[in-house]
Amino acid sequence: MATPTASDGPIVTHTTITSTDDVMVAVHDFAAPEPAGPTVLAAHATGFHGMVWQPLAGALADRTSARVVAPDLRGHGATVLPGGVMLDWDGFADDILAVVDALGLQRPVGVGHSKGGAALLRAEARRPGTFAGLWCFEPVVFPPEFGRQRNDDNPLAAGALRRRDRFDSALDARANYGAKPPMAAFDPGFWTPTWPTDSNPSIPTIPPVRFDCAAGPRWKPRPTAWVRPTTPLSFSATSPARS
Repeated sequence: MATPTASDGPIVTHTTITSTDDVMVAVHDFAAPEPAGPTVLAAHATGFHGMVWQPLAGALADRTSARVVAPDLRGHGATVLPGGVMLDWDGFADDILAVVDALGLQRPVGVGHSKGGAALLRAEARRPGTFAGLWCFEPVVFPPEFGRQRNDDNPLAAGALRRRDRFDSALDARANYGAKPPMAAFDPGFWTPTWPTDSNPSIPTIPPVRFDCAAGPRWKPRPTAWVRPTTPLSFSATSPARS
């Protein structure tokens, strides 16, 4: 089911596609009023959803007439994780490739934040040439020798365990995360996207007051050997002076 949403910016269509493990992936498709630019596949970070890319989609529609396709990866946003299915890197890559195939995307530009960047890299490594290029902001990737063995002293996992994951309200969560770099510099629309209306039963409204991190009970930790992608890559990270 696809439902268009009217706005002052790009026309947004909300639909679902089928991925592996019977996961129904919610997809938010932002089309410029007169599309003529590239297609961007945008992948969100852990604990967020595809609609956080709405400000970027509006800016790209104005400047380049680009189309932005932003899925809710499994277990996030409106994409419900079926019972018994664990979260792992291959599953997120499956969701990315399922979106590419279902929408017939021809070598889109991939843009990803944290887990989303890792999912894009994993998808490109599994199917070289899927993307015309990748821009990844702080992707969760490691040198091959690090990824071949379990590391109980992983500083990223330790940091994730320290994160607060429960808040009294969505406003409290936004205030907490939005006061710290890099999110303090994000467009305000990142926190207040225009969600689909309740008239679309395929995209349920989910109160965003709990954030699950990589240490959650439904993540399946396992070593991941990363293959060097052949597409052009660009990595970006928060300045050490701001962390």
